[in-house]
Amino acid sequence: MIFYRAKQFFRYIERKIQNDFIALFVFLIFIGVLRNMVEMVGYFTNSSNYSGYFPVLSSFFDTISYVFLMIIGELYLINILFRGTKKQLRLLIQKCVWLLLGLFILIPVLNNIFNYHFFHLPISYNLGFIHPLLSQITHYGPVGINVAFVIVMFGFPFWIKKFYNCSFLKSFLTIWPFYIVHYIITYPIMIGLSWGILRKYNPLLKALTPLNAYTFWFLVMVLLIYPFFMKDYPINKKETKKTKIVYFTLWIMLISLFLIGGPY
Repeated sequence: MIFYRAKQFFRYIERKIQNDFIALFVFLIFIGVLRNMVEMVGYFTNSSNYSGYFPVLSSFFDTISYVFLMIIGELYLINILFRGTKKQLRLLIQKCVWLLLGLFILIPVLNNIFNYHFFHLPISYNLGFIHPLLSQITHYGPVGINVAFVIVMFGFPFWIKKFYNCSFLKSFLTIWPFYIVHYIITYPIMIGLSWGILRKYNPLLKALTPLNAYTFWFLVMVLLIYPFFMKDYPINKKETKKTKIVYFTLWIMLISLFLIGGPY
């Protein structure tokens, strides 16, 4: 009975996000909030090795914004790279929210097991082992994030190959560079600009806390892509209005970063 009820509930959610863009938007927020909450197990258990996620609005904004970037922004670009149709864009987004939900549950669970508790592996490490010139750069890379990246790099191309009915070669040659660039920008570069050695080049830090400056770039990238997304995703005028409401909400979220504080 429990499994039947759960199945019915997930089918209901699936129908809602397929037919209602606001429901999809709320579900994306849920994914970000869930990631933050599961990660905070390390915070509430006072792990000596914990870092990164806190029970404050700015921390939730960060994880939510990252979800927006991956689902709304990056999947739109992937659909363009594979020359997908508008119908394929909708289906790609509606399917990938479930894949991201699974990853965003796996990541904090692994981080809690391997970084915050039990094994206490470091959540950051010096990159000098790659080259001496990188010895001054500290990379943030807990276990969960790296495992998720490996899953994306080796698993997602097979899924994409089937989805777009393309060759393995095209799938891998598109997905690998795309997510390598994603990883480099969203972790070493953006974290370096907000907290590390590169922060002296980030003018936003005079007006924003490091965490909000980090979040700022996620939202900016989404907002740059979103006007094009609004032309391709909606299938009717009602849905177009809903995408415009979300666009307005994203701008409010961006502006609010200048008004709220953060844990650091």
